[in-house]
Amino acid sequence: MLTGVYQLNLAEPRLYAIVAPATGWADPTPAQILAGLDGNGAPAVWYGNADAPNSTTVDFDWPVPADGLTPGVTYRVAIVWSDGVNLSNVGL
Repeated sequence: MLTGVYQLNLAEPRLYAIVAPATGWADPTPAQILAGLDGNGAPAVWYGNADAPNSTTVDFDWPVPADGLTPGVTYRVAIVWSDGVNLSNVGL
């Protein structure tokens, strides 16, 4: 028998993304993306997060632009999904 008040705190699912130069790129881990780091452990050129879409079968536009990028530099993007407990594999 359970007694007392219990509260279940579930975070809303979010997408986390980093942008880093393609030169010297190393695939980041989910934990690195959540921390805003590239695969080499350095701060990413751009980091952001957004509410995850409710469906994976519709187009998704990131709600804010990636700023701070230098023209003429080639970049790569890595994305991970989290609900505060579970992490997805990294999407490149």
